[in-house]
Amino acid sequence: MRRVHATIALIPLAALAHNAPATAHVVGGELKIVGDYRVQFKVAPNPPEIGEATTLFFSIQDLELRDLENVSVKVSLLHDGSP
Repeated sequence: MRRVHATIALIPLAALAHNAPATAHVVGGELKIVGDYRVQFKVAPNPPEIGEATTLFFSIQDLELRDLENVSVKVSLLHDGSP
């Protein structure tokens, strides 16, 4: 069995720009529409490197570009499609 070690840092984007207007969320990330939500995602470094820390950035908005608050997120790490 191959062992995968992952360090995940989930940082609320609003905390990065406290009291500053938000103009961009995840620059250079991937955008997907999931139901009634816009989910932007970016990983750094890209591509992730074995043995190195990786940071995952998320931005979740409704379709009218309003930020969502108090959202629960589940993250699954897969290797070749298997946990």
